Amino acid sequence: MKMLHLLTAITLLLPAVGRADDAFAPFALAHLKLDGGSVDAVWYTSHYVHNPTDRPLSIRYLGAYTGIGALPPYPGCTSETNEATVPAHSSLRLDDLPLSFCIRWGPGVAFIHLSLERGLVVGSAIDLRALPGCGGSWDQRLLASAPLPVYTALFPAGSVALSRGAIPLPPEPTPCAPDIAPVARRLNVTLLNAGDADAVFAITPQTSAAPPLEVSLRPGQTIQLNDIFADQPVRALLVSASQPFLAYASAISTYSDPARPASFSTFSFEVLP
Repeated sequence: MKMLHLLTAITLLLPAVGRADDAFAPFALAHLKLDGGSVDAVWYTSHYVHNPTDRPLSIRYLGAYTGIGALPPYPGCTSETNEATVPAHSSLRLDDLPLSFCIRWGPGVAFIHLSLERGLVVGSAIDLRALPGCGGSWDQRLLASAPLPVYTALFPAGSVALSRGAIPLPPEPTPCAPDIAPVARRLNVTLLNAGDADAVFAITPQTSAAPPLEVSLRPGQTIQLNDIFADQPVRALLVSASQPFLAYASAISTYSDPARPASFSTFSFEVLP
């Protein structure tokens, strides 16, 4: 059911996703403590491949853009292990395909680059899950989840991309309902320099007087900037870069009740005309 909802949301919100020859899908892995350190949890991405056609279609892993730069498939990966076939009218998790063993990723954020036979649809989501004790499975209690954008092309160097959807504002005091209102909002942006030279990024809040943020990324590097424009009434972000790039934003709202999970939302970007 979760996979069906994810693919439906991705198809409706991003109708071009996965329908070209390339797909750039976000990846994230981060451990954290909840409830004052008593609960181990993890942010982790899931990727799904859907074939709605009447014939089997192939998918191939090309490499990853990570925190240390672009990485090719693991040495020893062959065309047989680095490519998979998705049967007609079926959906598969990328983690369940043999090519997942060729993917090079680790803690932090990244983008994975896939080559798709035309007709395949790729969806991505990020989950916050509470981890069990020793010997437990990763598929444990789901605390929060949100779809992630999958892009079919890089944003051109020098272009300006605008976030889609309204970013939640920082919370204001609510004396009438202090237990149900959020007490903090953290805004993050994930950036990829897909060029072959250093890139200078500018992140500008569209609805705030705060000055732009500037950051430089190495070729092929992906980073996440956390808690940007704190306490600013930011509803949208503009991102530009001097090299081909990609970006997405995320917002996390937390509550005074430690037993209540954080709410989480993500925002894709599109290039302005």
